[in-house]
Amino acid sequence: MFPAKFCVPQDHEYVEYDYGDLFFEQPCGSATRLVIGPSKGEVDLLTELAALSENQSWYILYVLLTPRQGNRESGRYQSTPFDTLEKLSAFMTSFQSYFEGDARHHVWIGSLSNEVLLIYDQHNVIFAYGPIDRFRAILEKHGFREEEFWFPTPHSHSYAPQYDAEEERLMKEFEWQYFPLQPGDEWE
Repeated sequence: MFPAKFCVPQDHEYVEYDYGDLFFEQPCGSATRLVIGPSKGEVDLLTELAALSENQSWYILYVLLTPRQGNRESGRYQSTPFDTLEKLSAFMTSFQSYFEGDARHHVWIGSLSNEVLLIYDQHNVIFAYGPIDRFRAILEKHGFREEEFWFPTPHSHSYAPQYDAEEERLMKEFEWQYFPLQPGDEWE
């Protein structure tokens, strides 16, 4: 069994942390976003939220924070566009265990129209920018409760060597466009 992506200390060991299906609205610049703490199924939820984009074209921004093998740089890797929800969903499902099980990265899903932006970070939290009321309706349909939360302190991130092959497979999916990390990409 792989170690959990995001853990907290408990009884002299680290155990997987569960936010308990919570969300809250947070001001962000001149707009607001939803901060979402799912208990499980983050990739399925991301795909469902991405479907709210009326444009129906998306990209992935894979933000590699901690490369483990020394064969690539930390940075932002942008995919070629996905022109159907089915293609986006198939890609996300193909890498679901990697995205949900390893903390070396953040995964962004953005609509080409900038209508929807979803950031699934290394703390197992989703930041949702876009149609807040429609996002909220989906979360409530799935039994999420509106309650403020944040990352517990202390905590740890797992960079499991068992996922190194998945990182390699992911990087072969596209001719990724590389960008350096930006301020704010890395935080504890």
